[in-house]
Amino acid sequence: MVRYPGHFVRTRRQAAGLCVAMLGVLAPLAVWRGLALPANLRIALIALTLAPFVSAYQAWRFLEEQERLHAEPTAGMIFVFRFLANAPLTYGGLLFVVLVAFS
Repeated sequence: MVRYPGHFVRTRRQAAGLCVAMLGVLAPLAVWRGLALPANLRIALIALTLAPFVSAYQAWRFLEEQERLHAEPTAGMIFVFRFLANAPLTYGGLLFVVLVAFS
C-alpha cells in the first residue's frame, strides 16, 4: 500500500472511505431537495451531486494502476491523490451549503 505525504488522508482506501461518507451525507439531502424540484432541475441536481464522485473514482482507478508500477508515489501520483482526496470534499461542501441554505 502506497502512502502519500502531506495530507490528512494518506492512502487510497482512506480517500475512498471519505468519498463514501460524503456521498452518504449528500445523497439524502439531494433526494430531499430533489423531491420539491421539477424533473429537469432534479436531473441537474443529481448530476451535480454525482460529478465529483465520478471524477474521484476515475482518479482512484488511475492511482490503482500506477501503484502496481511504482512502490513509492511519483509527483504525478501525488497530484492525482490530492485531487482524489480534495475534490469530493470541496464540491461536497459547496453542494451541502446550496442544499441546506436554499430551502
